[in-house]
Amino acid sequence: MHSIDKIDERLFLGNEAVANSLEILTEHGITHILIAAKELQPHFEGSFVYKKIDIYDQSNADIRKYFGECNQFIDEAISNNGKVLVHCYQGISRSCTIVAAYLIYKKGYSCMYTLDLIKKKHHQCCPNDGFIKQLDEYSQNLKHINPGLEEIKFSKCHCVVF
Repeated sequence: MHSIDKIDERLFLGNEAVANSLEILTEHGITHILIAAKELQPHFEGSFVYKKIDIYDQSNADIRKYFGECNQFIDEAISNNGKVLVHCYQGISRSCTIVAAYLIYKKGYSCMYTLDLIKKKHHQCCPNDGFIKQLDEYSQNLKHINPGLEEIKFSKCHCVVF
């Protein structure tokens, strides 16, 4: 089943089926694709700008180490008027975590607020417990770096994973 949802003006979340459909990618104006899965490969090299991070959907996997480079990839694409699809195999955990980290970084949102926002637009969003913990730590760390951000956005993440 194809699943692609617009999260922000130039940021989309999806799954492998979408990433394998040139028609859907073109229809949404996608220019950049970030693959958040060790087991997946680019389908249309030369047609899109790709970035791939090698990570499995395991609660003990260190996804946080990729936040900086993924944020940079998304920022550069958007700065150049590109549209970015972030996907993993099902569009449930890894890709949602990367998009959440970007929104936390860019907008100063808390973990809970960010995941709630994404779930309203991409109902499949359900990062594993380890990824949620890393997102919460990331948002708390950014709060300490930039204490001027609104305190309410940095409430503890108490996300419910189904």
